[in-house]
Amino acid sequence: MQLTFVGIKEGKCVLFVDVSWEDQEEKLATSKRLATPCTRNSVARIGPIEVEVEKQTHRTGGEKSTFVWWNGLKWTNKKGPAKKKKKR
Repeated sequence: MQLTFVGIKEGKCVLFVDVSWEDQEEKLATSKRLATPCTRNSVARIGPIEVEVEKQTHRTGGEKSTFVWWNGLKWTNKKGPAKKKKKR
């Protein structure tokens, strides 16, 4: 899953992400033939995540996009997971 953060101006922002499957508990309990939904672990918090927005520098050349993606290994202009290296 990828989350998008839009920076309106330069600076730092600390944020938390709340993840919940609370609305799906009843359906899941029914599909697994459980008497009652799980009473624990239906909400989790990820964070703190610190995001730093820097002023865009003047770009010259053939770069198409100023938006960059984290692919799990590095920042890149292409969206999607990093390619796996083949063993020889």
